[in-house]
This record gives sequence, C-alpha cells and structure tokens, in this order.
Amino acid sequence: MAEMAEYKLDLVLRFVTASLFIITNVVFWGAILSRIDNIAGWTFPQIILLLAFIECSELIYYTFFGFSRWIQEEVISGELNNVLTKPANELLFMWVRDFDPIAILMVAPYPIVYFTAAFAMGVEISLTSFLFAFLFCFFAAAVLAIVWLAFESLSFWFGRTGISGIFSSLFYHTYNTPFSVFPVKVKFFISLVIPALFFQLPGMVALNVFTLTELLQLCAALFLVIMLWAGLALSLWKWGLGRYEGHGA
Repeated sequence: MAEMAEYKLDLVLRFVTASLFIITNVVFWGAILSRIDNIAGWTFPQIILLLAFIECSELIYYTFFGFSRWIQEEVISGELNNVLTKPANELLFMWVRDFDPIAILMVAPYPIVYFTAAFAMGVEISLTSFLFAFLFCFFAAAVLAIVWLAFESLSFWFGRTGISGIFSSLFYHTYNTPFSVFPVKVKFFISLVIPALFFQLPGMVALNVFTLTELLQLCAALFLVIMLWAGLALSLWKWGLGRYEGHGA
C-alpha cells in the first residue's frame, strides 16, 4: 500500500510540475509578445492553440508509438532477441507491449494548459474543426513513429549513434515554430526531410488556414512524403533485422 501511495503521489507531483512549467511558459511568452500584433500572420492566441494541438500529437505519440524511440537500445542490449522469440510480427509486438497509458498523465498537462490559455484569450473554433484537427494529431504521431523507426534502425549497422538525438532536437525546435515564418526552401526541407509540418497541421486545420481544395492538395503531397519515409523505414528495419539475425545478438 505504501508503494502504491508513493507511486500515486509521484504521478500527482509530475502532473502539477508539468502544469506549472507550461503556465510559466505561456505567461513568459505572453509578456514578451504583448507588444507584437502577430508573428508572420499568427497572433499569440493562435500560436498557443497551435502548440496545444502539437502537444496533443506528442501525447498520442508517447502513448501509442513510444516504442519507436527505443529500438536502438533493444538492438544494442540484445533485448531484441526476446522479441524475436514471440510468434508475432516484431514491430506489432513492441507496439502492443509498450503501449503506455501512464504517458497520458505525464504529457496531458501540456495540451490542457495550452488549450485553456488559447480559449481564455478568445480563440474560437467549432467542435467539428476541433475533432477533425484531433484526427490529424493521430496522423502526425504515426508519421513521427515512422521517422523514428528509420533513424533507430541504423543501429543495426552503426550501434549507438547520436543521429536520433540530433533529429529529435531539430524536429522539436522546428515543429514548435509557426510554419509560415520560414522561407520557401526551409519549408520544403522541413516538409520532406524532417518532416515537421505534420505536427502543425492539426492546429492549422482547426484554425481553417486552408480551403478544402488546398487541404486536399496538401494531404496528397504529404501522403507521398509518408510513403517515402515508410518505405525507407521498413526497408532499413527489414535489412537490419536480417543482418542482426545473421550475426546473432
């Protein structure tokens, strides 16, 4: 009982700490941007809403797809051997095994505070737009998992590398910046190479940034990007797994 109480207290403290951090962050940036009408056409409340949906995407990623961040450790430690003994697809097994509902409690304060702040500052979106944007959050989380799988699969050849860390830092700082502030070439880079645009799509959809035609055209282009990344990720995983099994743990 004591261990359970300590565990629950730890969860509460983490939730409160995360909430205070985000509240401080919102107040800080609000003070800095209070004298600026907009940033590349985005008002401060709109940016906060954009960040809220970005955090929703992260919450979904850590809850359902977090396994993709630890493949490198599975390979290096030899834990992948245990996965290979299971009568199921390796990726599917890790996906189910590492489902983490506790991540909801750890990450939930971020979107909750951001949404509360955005709506308190007067941002208005319809329920339909909100739900449609929330679906795009699942889309973004799945894309991030695919990209992580590609980078983590490199460990079959190179062992522990800093590539994933560099990607993580680049990805984080890019998708937390409004897409419209970047020049055209940078927009192309962060759409195709990173691709960070997916995390900003939910907020942009909620704010009706696109017409229906523009949204369909964008989705078609981004679908091709997803197919390229999925093909790369699954190919690296398959080739790497064959190499791993061939050489042993």
